[in-house]
Amino acid sequence: MAQRKSFKSAIDKTNLNEKGGLKSLVSGTAPAKETSEVPLVKQEQQENEPPKDVRQTFVVREDYLEKLKDYVHMIRITEDSYYTQKDAMHEAMDMLFEKAGEIKPRPDKLKEREQERAQRIRRGRAN
Repeated sequence: MAQRKSFKSAIDKTNLNEKGGLKSLVSGTAPAKETSEVPLVKQEQQENEPPKDVRQTFVVREDYLEKLKDYVHMIRITEDSYYTQKDAMHEAMDMLFEKAGEIKPRPDKLKEREQERAQRIRRGRAN
């Protein structure tokens, strides 16, 4: 009868740390250690650098979401087949900010607290 192979010793030889998982095998580098320092918030983006996209979760009324999806579908079939919900949200926010006029930035201290909270949440999810 054939002896069963144990893969435990093979896994131990890979030097996987708990947080890196299989992804660290593919990328070849261990994940960066989190620092306790809060990175400085960018005051102004460089003029030649386009704004970067970030992922943010919002709670929105169900009827608004349905209208947004209907609007995007309408634009896709009538004008632009590549139009997305993101495009529609950018247009809506452009209109909102234009209507609002000058918007004063939040204090730096508040921005730092927001970043600290986000880091605490990320650390909590990783554990």
